[in-house]
Amino acid sequence: MENDISIGVLLQIAGRIMEAGLARVSEDIDLTTGQLAVLGMVCRYPELPQSEYGRILCINEATLGRYASRLETTGHITRSRNDPDGRIIRLSPTDEGKALFKLLGERLQTFSEAYRAASPDGNVERLHKEVSQFLKAQGWALPDKARAGPTG
Repeated sequence: MENDISIGVLLQIAGRIMEAGLARVSEDIDLTTGQLAVLGMVCRYPELPQSEYGRILCINEATLGRYASRLETTGHITRSRNDPDGRIIRLSPTDEGKALFKLLGERLQTFSEAYRAASPDGNVERLHKEVSQFLKAQGWALPDKARAGPTG
């Protein structure tokens, strides 16, 4: 019976399914799914402080720092200290990072279409709305687009 499993377990399983899909479409890319998740957020919300990406993705500072270092080494992001005190590190995608993000988006389209086909009558949109509401109720939120840096 579905009600025997908590919402937390169901969300965890769904997350693992999505991560497995990302791993399948990125087998030929020498980055982990965690690193790709950071790249995706940097492409969606460029020039935020590094700590903000950690908050969004629920990644601790040390792990995020390793992911950002790897993405910088591979030429997918840049890190800069452009605040007056130099303590805040901002992340921005490079052209190569944007191209990889676009490529993975195209590859993930197949999985997205399969998920939508398995959920008739717009249930995916309803699920999206309800999971978003759940996360907001837990104090999680994406940054305002106005606070995010330039998109192009």
